[in-house]
Amino acid sequence: MRGVTTYIIALISMLAVVSCSPRVRVVDAHKAQELSAAQYPTFGFGEVNVEGDGLPLPGQVRLTNSVNMMKDAIARNLQSKGMKQSANPDLKINISLAVDEKIQTRQTNFMNDGAPRYMGQYRWRWQVEEKEVGRYDMGRLSLEMVDADNNTVVLKSVAEGVLPKKMEKLEYTIDEAVQRMIAQSGK
Repeated sequence: MRGVTTYIIALISMLAVVSCSPRVRVVDAHKAQELSAAQYPTFGFGEVNVEGDGLPLPGQVRLTNSVNMMKDAIARNLQSKGMKQSANPDLKINISLAVDEKIQTRQTNFMNDGAPRYMGQYRWRWQVEEKEVGRYDMGRLSLEMVDADNNTVVLKSVAEGVLPKKMEKLEYTIDEAVQRMIAQSGK
């Protein structure tokens, strides 16, 4: 009985750790100076670049919503630091988004995919093949915060991760990415 209880506790702990693992990882982050409301009281959005093969025409509505979600997440994060959004900003924010459709595959093997096929006249044949298992969108978000007065980069950060299909989860993933990018850019 004690072994079963230990096993259940270990399983629950493992599930808790796996469910808390990050969906997004920051791959490149550096900043030239600290972001402070005293130095940069206002911010605004500059260029927005979007590219990739994971952007089909029906996804344009989703794409527009995603860009707006990114802007909202960045604005919330910077407003929590005491900065205000302005049309004539001290800090310009450039956003770059790349979405690529990826195909997940697996290799066939003799053990899982059955015996060789009979081709007639004693010709048995079996070969290794790549089979498609699924498709997903891989997103890469790049933020560049530029001092508007002297046109120097203050912060540059890049994050990537798998994009969820549902808009609610996408909004959470974008918030998580922006928070990590701004927090980890001190490295």
